[in-house]
Amino acid sequence: MPMGQDLFLWLAGAAVFILVLCVWTMGVVLWYLWRAGRSERVQQRLGLAIAPDPNAQQGGRTIRLWRDGEAIATTVPTNPGMLYHLEQVRRELGWKTPVLSLVLGIIGLSLLVTLLLFLAVGNLPLAVAAGALVIIVPWMMVTRRIDQLNELFVSQFAEALGLATRSLRAGHPLPGAFRLVAEEMEPPVSTVFGEICQQQALGVGMSDAIRSVASRSTNADMKLFAAATVIQMKSGGNLADMMDRLQNVVRDRIRLHRKARTLTAEAQLSKRIMAAVPFVLFVLISIQNPTYMAPLLETRTGTMLLFAAGALLVIGVGLINHIARLKY
Repeated sequence: MPMGQDLFLWLAGAAVFILVLCVWTMGVVLWYLWRAGRSERVQQRLGLAIAPDPNAQQGGRTIRLWRDGEAIATTVPTNPGMLYHLEQVRRELGWKTPVLSLVLGIIGLSLLVTLLLFLAVGNLPLAVAAGALVIIVPWMMVTRRIDQLNELFVSQFAEALGLATRSLRAGHPLPGAFRLVAEEMEPPVSTVFGEICQQQALGVGMSDAIRSVASRSTNADMKLFAAATVIQMKSGGNLADMMDRLQNVVRDRIRLHRKARTLTAEAQLSKRIMAAVPFVLFVLISIQNPTYMAPLLETRTGTMLLFAAGALLVIGVGLINHIARLKY
């Protein structure tokens, strides 16, 4: 039997094995999703869906300090892992599916697309590129959606602070002011304050409820609000004046962010043009002279060049996004 035929049979057997493995993995993921959704519905029905301590989520390192002959233990949070960040993303988007199931599902779908395209075309670099796109494109869509939700949350958060300030000055207690915000505002701000009220109604202290919700938020303004509110509640300060000043700070940050977006608009336009020009030229040249682009699609070297060009394009777009992003 020729060597080439042996290699083909070996690749075919490996492809069938990977295909069966992908189908089995997707079946396990679907079963896990069903079990996780059922468990989460039961916990919500029983009122057990209360966020744990932030240090328990992120992990921490216990340090013992000695003072006057007594040991004092404190927990220093460590850097959270990738799964913790993905869990925060899942909560921000309001998804019910567990993070591990999402990761396994996307990886399984990527492997399945890679395998099917390799069996159909026989071009391994092209199949790998298609499998990578299955992971990259959803992540870009999720990132864009998170940015939109953050912008919406910040704009609503300033109005929510103003509403809470007026409610406190009218004589309402702090839980009543938060409940008014949850009823009058739109999501996602109403969801955040509604969760604080829900935890407080279930017996959690107001300070603990505020810290718990803020620890699961990726917004810096929400964390600042939680810290300022808890300090004012412990020190007995004027909550209405504090929220009024915090509202002005948030509005100043919004104006600064919009000004920065205006200044970086040229870089964003350059990014879009740089990303679109290769595809436009490829289509135009292919229509004008199809044989000119044939080596890129029909030869292994051409496919590798296309793969390298796509990778460099993604890296360039990512660098421009990183440079133009304002962190404050």
